[in-house]
Amino acid sequence: MDIEILLKLLQDWTNRVPLVILGSGASVPFHLPSMWTLGDHLKKTISFADPDDQRQFDEFKAIFDEVQDIE
Repeated sequence: MDIEILLKLLQDWTNRVPLVILGSGASVPFHLPSMWTLGDHLKKTISFADPDDQRQFDEFKAIFDEVQDIE
């Protein structure tokens, strides 16, 4: 088989792979971390040197604490 034909077939097969939508709850049965877990991790580990960036992140943290979700 010609390499160009093979590469085109591989590209076609790759383009047909299903798209996974994160945040849909589909990952929960597989014990993957939830969006709440991600938000909590971000809240605990991120800080900014720039005061404007930190102020905006503090706003995110306040909203996250209120709604308990980042979706």
